[in-house]
Amino acid sequence: MKKRWIGILLTAALVAAQPASAFAAQSPSTNVSISGSDSNGYYDDSKSGSTTTGNSAAANTNTVSTAGTTSANSVSVEGASASGTATVGDTQVGFATGAAATAGLPEQTVAVINAINAGNTLADVVKDVDLSGYSALTSVQAIVTKDVNTNQAKTGEVTVSLYVPNLIQGLNNVQVLFYDNSTGLWKLINPANVDAANKKITVNISGSGSFSVVYKK
Repeated sequence: MKKRWIGILLTAALVAAQPASAFAAQSPSTNVSISGSDSNGYYDDSKSGSTTTGNSAAANTNTVSTAGTTSANSVSVEGASASGTATVGDTQVGFATGAAATAGLPEQTVAVINAINAGNTLADVVKDVDLSGYSALTSVQAIVTKDVNTNQAKTGEVTVSLYVPNLIQGLNNVQVLFYDNSTGLWKLINPANVDAANKKITVNISGSGSFSVVYKK
C-alpha cells in the first residue's frame, strides 16, 4: 500500500510540472537581418553583407568608416587617414561620432536629426528649406572642420570630396542637406560635382555641421 501511494504521488508531481516546462521556451529575438536597404529605409545598393536592425532609431549606424569598417550608407572623406580625417589646405576635415555628433546642438535640431535617421519624410521634419520630393540617401553625419595649426574649430568655405557607397547612376537632383553650426540653419547645397560611377561627390561646405546626401525620386 505504501509503495502504491508513493507511485500515485510521483505521477501527480510529473503532471503538475508539464505546464511549467511548456512556458519555459526562449522567446525569439526581435532583431532581424536584412539586405538591400538599411533599417531606416535609406537607399542601399550594397549587395554584400547585411544590417542588423533593432526597435529604435539608434539602430542606424551614423559613424564613419576609418580603417576599413564601413556601414552600408556611411560617407567618408576622400583621402582620409586611418584616423578618419583628411587635410584640405589648412583645414582638417573629420567626423564626430556617438554623443559628440550632436553635443551642443539645440534640442530641436537633435530632434530633426533623429527624425531623419528614423526614416521620416524630409519635408515633414525640416522647415528651413523646401524638401518636397526629396529622400535621404544617407543618414545624418556630423562633419567637423578645424584649423590644422591651432586644432580649433574653423569656419569658411572648404571643398570636400566625399565617398558615398550607395550613390548610383539615375538618381535625380543629388544634393547635400546641411545644417550649418555657425548659423543654426539647414540648407541645400548643390554639389560641385557628382560622380556616380565612382560614388563620389565634391561639395563646398561652410564649416562644421551635420549633413545627409539627399535626392529626388
